[in-house]
Formats: sequence, structure tokens, C-alpha cells
Amino acid sequence: MLNDKMHKVFETIKQVIMGTLPDRYVHFLFEDKISLDDLAIQILFECCKYAYNSTAKKSSLRAHMASPELDDERMMCQRTVQKINDYRMQEYLMRKEQTGIELDGLLPPKMDDIREKIEGYQYNDFQYWEINNVHDMRLVSAIADDRIMSKNFTKQTFIDYANEYDDVIQTMKVKSKEGPEGMVFGSLALYTLAWKYAFDFYYNIAVEMDRTGLKQIEDVERKCSLFCGPVGLISVLPPNYTGGVIHTDSRMVVIREKYVSSFLDLSEADETRYREALVTVSSMLMRMTYRGINIRKWFVENTTVGDWASVMETYNAFQIFVPDKNWTNKRIRYVKEIYMTLRQKDKKS
Repeated sequence: MLNDKMHKVFETIKQVIMGTLPDRYVHFLFEDKISLDDLAIQILFECCKYAYNSTAKKSSLRAHMASPELDDERMMCQRTVQKINDYRMQEYLMRKEQTGIELDGLLPPKMDDIREKIEGYQYNDFQYWEINNVHDMRLVSAIADDRIMSKNFTKQTFIDYANEYDDVIQTMKVKSKEGPEGMVFGSLALYTLAWKYAFDFYYNIAVEMDRTGLKQIEDVERKCSLFCGPVGLISVLPPNYTGGVIHTDSRMVVIREKYVSSFLDLSEADETRYREALVTVSSMLMRMTYRGINIRKWFVENTTVGDWASVMETYNAFQIFVPDKNWTNKRIRYVKEIYMTLRQKDKKS
């Protein structure tokens, strides 16, 4: 439940959306699956994530490690950091080639002068958790390295890796009950995994394919990019509403679950509504002011972990998690084929 301060921001966001966008556009946007509350809470969550990333204390790898004197632990962390930096560089180059835009935020920190080298890479607690858990998680690694697509990647291996992934989510769900800090940390963990890898979403798509008997998804690359990937969005609205083409990541991990049943045969209207919802969220985050300043900057300067926890509890990212998944040969094949198609698309880009 939102606390009083966050509830006021929530209501203001809704008022700004309704007061800024044309009436016909708003009626179309909220005519079916998506509600005004859905977009307002998504914007709130994104603001909290931004405030956490901007204010959380950062320390060196050595300061984070339990036993920095142990060479094995230090070397393992350094290898993982290098792997992360390699992935980020690949994404930077891919985005630059696809859009012509250089997203400097994807580049690893510079380590040119002696001071930077002595201090080393700086990470907050959540980023350090990612280093030690996400990037060495066997499922995530298998997806990133294309091993999940191999014919030698057996059903049992897939299930073992999937169960390990689910165990991490279960652990974060328990952590989210451990006060405001736990709620923020656990929610960010699930949100990050769902945004970057969409494993539960693709499982739900595979279940729907199994139920309907559909063996192949038409235009799966385009659909997955819209719901789960980096996108360049051109709105039906004129540029004075949006600022022109919007390049963003599709991160509406709760809202997209409403589209599982229609994903297989996505109508033009549903696709347009989802795209315009992304446009609305992105443009509001960039352009909306609250009490005279950009809303994300206001969150950095005026909110606390207690405020973020109230938003994240209301958002409830854990509702998208599917425990006790029932994996069959068909469902595993469908999920692997989705990842295979997306990876092939990235390589062509």
C-alpha cells in the first residue's frame, strides 16, 4: 500500500497523463487491458529504481567481499566483472549500429588514471549481488552464451538450470519480507531478471502455445522486442508530446503479463496500445515535472527507502513469478526456440 507521500505523487501522475494527452488517445490507450493506474505505478517504480541507483552507497569490490585476501574469491569476482563489461560493450555496439545512438551509460567505467585504478570499480549492494549471483547463474549464462540453443543442452540440464533460477527468485521473495530494505532489494532483483531475460513470461507463452496447439509464433522477433527488449518507438502522437523517436528498454514486466493470451495472435490494436503505453511511460519519465523539477530528480532528492518500499510492495513484481513450473518437452522446445530466434536477430543486427 502506498504511503501518503507516494499516494500524492501517484495521483499527480494520473492527473498529468489525463491532462496532457489528447482525449481520443487516452480513451484508446485505456480501452482494453491497460489502466491508468497501471501506467502510474510503473512510472513510480521506475522513479524509485532511479533514485536507488543514484543514491545507494558504492564501494570497491574489495570492500564488498567477505574475504578479500582470498585470491580465488577476488579472481572470480574480477572474471565476472570482465564478463559483464564484455556483455555491456556488445550491447553498446549493437545499439549504436541499430539506432546510431551512442549510449555511453553502457560503457564500463574508465580506468585510465592512477586514482581510478587504485579505487577500482565501485558498486552498490545490489550491483554486487548481481555480480555474485545473476551473471554466474547457470541459466542466465547459458542464455547469454547461446548454450541453451545447443542440441546437447538436454531436457534435464534445462530443468536443473530453470530450478536454480527459480530458487534465486524464491530467495528474493523471502528477502522482500525483511523490512523496507529487503522489499527494495528483493523487488529490484526480480525486476532486473524479468526485464533482462523474461524467463517467466516466455514460460507462460510456451504454456499458452501448448494449450492452443500453436507450434510457431508469427513475427516472434518483433513481438518479443516490443514486450521484452530494447525498442525504438515512434508514437502516433506528434513529436511535441514525445520529443520524437524514443529509444528505451521494454520494462513493463507486470503489464505485459496481461498480453500472454493475445501474444500468439497479437492484434494491431493491442500492439499499438502496448507501444503507446511504453511511449507514455518513457516520455513522462523524461519530461514530467513534480514540484518544479523533473520527477526522477525529485525522487532522488526527496524520497527514502521507506517510500521506495511502499511503491514496490504495491507494484508487486513477484506476482509475475511462476513457481513449480511444469516443464514438458514441448514447452522447453518453445522457450529455447524463442531465445534462439532472438539471439539470431541480435547477430544479424
